Amino acid sequence: INAEYGRRGERLCPLLSRVFGAIDERRAPPLTVVDAWVIVSDVCALLDANAAGDSDGIADDDDDDGDDDDDDNDTDDMWRRALAPLAARLFARTATQLPVMARTWWRSDACGRALSERAAAYVAKHVSAIAIGHELGRVQQYALAKESGELSDDSSDDSSDNDAEFELHVSKATRQVTALYETDDIELGIALTLPPTYPLELVDVQATTRMGVSEAQWRRWLLGITSTFMTQDGSLLDACLLWKSNLDQHFAGVDPCPICYAVLHHQTNAVPKMACANCSNKFHSTCLFTWFSTSHKSACPLCSHPF
Repeated sequence: INAEYGRRGERLCPLLSRVFGAIDERRAPPLTVVDAWVIVSDVCALLDANAAGDSDGIADDDDDDGDDDDDDNDTDDMWRRALAPLAARLFARTATQLPVMARTWWRSDACGRALSERAAAYVAKHVSAIAIGHELGRVQQYALAKESGELSDDSSDDSSDNDAEFELHVSKATRQVTALYETDDIELGIALTLPPTYPLELVDVQATTRMGVSEAQWRRWLLGITSTFMTQDGSLLDACLLWKSNLDQHFAGVDPCPICYAVLHHQTNAVPKMACANCSNKFHSTCLFTWFSTSHKSACPLCSHPF
């Protein structure tokens, strides 16, 4: 999933509106693949029954047509009841696996105010607990594996020789993950809180501890984490590990990209290498390509010198 996924997802917003419209908002979505296959089996059974009914009714065209409308309405109701769990399963999977797409739809004109309010209520009641449990579970598994020695800080793809201490803590009661990073005289901490309507609303990123770095630098790091959730379908664990890797690279002397404010690019894990011949600032090649595409210019974003 790349940084342009949100824009491409806008084309699918009307489709997601149709999917949500087919949901029985009073019922929770099926949780397992087995349940989904049962739904598919039921739909196939309805297809077979409908096909058999059509073939049997060919010779009865001269019968009383007064009940045709009632039969059609009954058939429509039957199809809606059969497809509602499948639509709910599809919507829940989209929201949990492709949160950027779900969020883009929720904020788009295709959703609209009335539908967005219904979607927020449905997600808060039936979907958020699934998505939040998945996110917190991944972080908790990582923290337990690291605590037991199965995982070390070197397991991430860092090229820096940094002896920093890194800890992750999970609070299911507050839907929060806290990350602590400590090296030499520097101690940094962030808290990532999942909203009740996650993933429709963004993760809230707040600073908890800031010792040894400037306010401006700290704000750039927080902005980098927030942009990760806005532009890709990354998990809380992905964001925390990317934050750690960026800090490792920063304290190893690598300057961040002035466009995305991160040392490591969130997609490629590359460091900024594209240098401006005038101001010598280095950028990620992917960030520069996006900048050139959106600004319709091929100049340095900082000094406006032609690249």
